[in-house]
Amino acid sequence: RKPVANFHVMLDLYTQEGVMAFGTASFDRYGLERTITLEPGPWSFECHIPPFLLNRGTFSLSLNGQIPGVRFVFREDRVVQFEVSEIGGAGGAKSSRRGGVFRPRLGWHIRSPDRTLPQPETHDVTERKGDSV
Repeated sequence: RKPVANFHVMLDLYTQEGVMAFGTASFDRYGLERTITLEPGPWSFECHIPPFLLNRGTFSLSLNGQIPGVRFVFREDRVVQFEVSEIGGAGGAKSSRRGGVFRPRLGWHIRSPDRTLPQPETHDVTERKGDSV
């Protein structure tokens, strides 16, 4: 077993209809200009997807491992399938479905020139830190 230089993992997220919602790769964070050498042995690659990013629906993940510009080491299509339910998140106060693949809960502030409304406390049981794939 030999060390592997510049190995990266890519993740593609697809909707149930087969539309690619987004793709991300470890080299988005670590870059391609740096040479990363992984010694033989177990390694884990973690990708953190923020809570409340996706709209409700069924999604699947495809993964590939590669040495960019050299070769693909593996490709696994739709290795995980999961359902996002409407139990909170943006628009959760209304029962109407918002369109689109994404439904992020974004930061909003309500202000006037002399006052800012306080942020409400969240009591949403679905809000967790550190969700990852």
